Amino acid sequence: KYMKIIINIISISLVGILTACSYNPNLNFHLPDVEVSKKKIDAELKFVSVTTIHPLERNGAPILIIEQKIPMLFQKSLKDALDKSSAFKQESTRKVDITAKIFKLKLPNAGLSMTTEVGAKYEIIDRKTEEVLYSQDISSSGTASMDYLYGTSRFEESINRAIRSNIVIFLQNIEYMTIKKQ
Repeated sequence: KYMKIIINIISISLVGILTACSYNPNLNFHLPDVEVSKKKIDAELKFVSVTTIHPLERNGAPILIIEQKIPMLFQKSLKDALDKSSAFKQESTRKVDITAKIFKLKLPNAGLSMTTEVGAKYEIIDRKTEEVLYSQDISSSGTASMDYLYGTSRFEESINRAIRSNIVIFLQNIEYMTIKKQ
């Protein structure tokens, strides 16, 4: 009888451990509360792209499956946040693109509190002249603690918070940006 109870306890524990260590990404960098920009940039935003550094720049570090999904989700969330902020003038004669290149993505290790660090180089480029009108490296971090019970949830939420923070800093920076006249 005791042996059966012990086997059940071990089985339940193993299921809990394996469930907590399984990986089912729930990444979401969407910013729900983006304020409308007080100052409009005299340029029409045409294109937003997010990329990562070239594999050769990684010094042999392997690319994780989750890292392959981040640029696409980052780009979608950045574009959405820029649209909500209305920071750029529609119908301006100057047309610009925004590029963000992720140069740092330090994912957390296992733990009760998990922190992700993100670094991205943002550039605003004039489409006609190809002049870089704005260039800024932005670093941010996001921490998720025991508010998230399972390790995978903490892992994902730390990434979510780090990238959301990065986008917010960029939006704040361009609020005060001035572009010289054409």
